[in-house]
Amino acid sequence: MIKWGLKILKYWQKQDFSRIHHDFNIAKSKFLDKFEWILNYQQELHFYEEIISVFRAAKKLLNKDGLHQQSAQIWRELSKSFPDVSWIKENIDRVTQYLTFEGNKIPNNKVFPAFSDIIESLFGKYKSLSSSAPYSEVNEMVLSMVLTTTKFDPNQVFEAMNTIDTSILKKWLKDVFGESMMTKRKAAFSDS
Repeated sequence: MIKWGLKILKYWQKQDFSRIHHDFNIAKSKFLDKFEWILNYQQELHFYEEIISVFRAAKKLLNKDGLHQQSAQIWRELSKSFPDVSWIKENIDRVTQYLTFEGNKIPNNKVFPAFSDIIESLFGKYKSLSSSAPYSEVNEMVLSMVLTTTKFDPNQVFEAMNTIDTSILKKWLKDVFGESMMTKRKAAFSDS
């Protein structure tokens, strides 16, 4: 929303309304009919843009370096490049506190990935695997997610099949997922 508002402001500053109408006065009038209210929020839009830039920089740092015990220290150095304004400093401090608190939980010399790309990729893969199912729901197919991230040799597969009893797996599925939509549907339309 902020990005959109800033684009409208840039459009206003250029005073090029040729896309709206060939006559400048008609085009300007039409523009103001729809967007004049945004002009009243110029200062606020720029204010929020600066605040968002703080969080974007923090996100970029975490995506690039991950989260570790030195994250807060690196962030302090990086954040020196921001303008010396109270509302920006306030948000820089919030990010610093968060990075300090979370970074202290991480063991020395360890880096935790701080982005959701891996999880999003796994669930994307799960969705593509489950798309052939008659009902799209989270079900026992979720167990197949591990297959997309690990290579198994035949011995591991054999060991897994000998270790886990089917009845235990069925009980776990029932406890975790309950009845599937298919089972509920069969029960609802059964003759008994």
